[in-house]
Amino acid sequence: MNRLRAKRTDSFWFSALGVAEQAGVVGTIIGGMALLWMIYTHLLPQGSTTEQDPLLAEIAAGLTRQLEAKERDLRDSRQREEAARELAQSLREAIDAIPRQTAIPNAKARIQEALEAAAKGDTRLAEEIFSEVEARKTAEGTAANREAAEAARHLGALAFLHDTDKSIAAYRRATELDPENADGWNRLGHLLSRTGALDEAEAAYRVVASRGEATNDQGVLAVAYGNLGNLYQTRGDLDEAEAMYRKGLALNEALGRKEYMAAIYGNLGNIYRIRGDLDEAEAMYRKGLALNEALGRKEYMAAIYGNLGILYQTRGDLDQAEAMYKRALAIEEELGRKEGMASDYGNLGILRCPPGKREARGG
Repeated sequence: MNRLRAKRTDSFWFSALGVAEQAGVVGTIIGGMALLWMIYTHLLPQGSTTEQDPLLAEIAAGLTRQLEAKERDLRDSRQREEAARELAQSLREAIDAIPRQTAIPNAKARIQEALEAAAKGDTRLAEEIFSEVEARKTAEGTAANREAAEAARHLGALAFLHDTDKSIAAYRRATELDPENADGWNRLGHLLSRTGALDEAEAAYRVVASRGEATNDQGVLAVAYGNLGNLYQTRGDLDEAEAMYRKGLALNEALGRKEYMAAIYGNLGNIYRIRGDLDEAEAMYRKGLALNEALGRKEYMAAIYGNLGILYQTRGDLDQAEAMYKRALAIEEELGRKEGMASDYGNLGILRCPPGKREARGG
């Protein structure tokens, strides 16, 4: 087993509100007076979103890049990419919500200042706005709890960029204020899992499952099963992980949700590969690969090609392993994903070592 395999994307995480996508706007943050003018002219329209408003999209893209930089420091690369996509979605939702906070004192100037600071990567003024909204809505009583919880979720999304504890605390308050909101519990579960609080994360995902059962929402229930599967895999409980993945897969098949099916096939492939059942692992990877090809999800195709390379290398089929690593590398190069490229180059390098040296390096 080679040392660079952990760099492959192994586990895929699931969003209670749908598969999160990366921010679609790429570019540099606009500065100076041009930025101030754009903020001023974009503040007044209500209902503006990152999909409609170039400024908000640009801010969200910049914060997403900041999030990606933070994500590179996470200890578990298996969880990193998909969790980052969901957090990027929550960031966009928070940015979209800033111009709508017109009930705060001195709203126009403060919103302008918050957006300007956010465009520079500083979300603290925006967090202050949402904290103020949360406090005001909480004080209004239970009728306003959902609005207070929404503000707390936006605060949690922004705070995660620089203060994980503050982010978790905000999501905890959101679940207390609006305990029926499955997405709040799901995001709290992600944060808790990534900080190693697996028992608390499991409890949060169990609430997501209970909400799916209570509302007969098969999509939410499938999400809960998928994330519980990831959690059990992290613990090393592969039998329980497989059981959760199988439940999620059945629901997603019935719903026709191919993105989720592809993710679960990949996760099942990892389980079988860890167990040493390489034929079943390959079957799962191939099913996931076919779905991702049909969906055009190249980054996931690269991950599966990499895992197939590991599988063939484990079998001793080095020519086929090399072919898989090269396919993964070609996609990573096309996408400009340097970490994936580094992993593939490392695996190819180990393959080309003389057998004695390969063994010494763990190949």
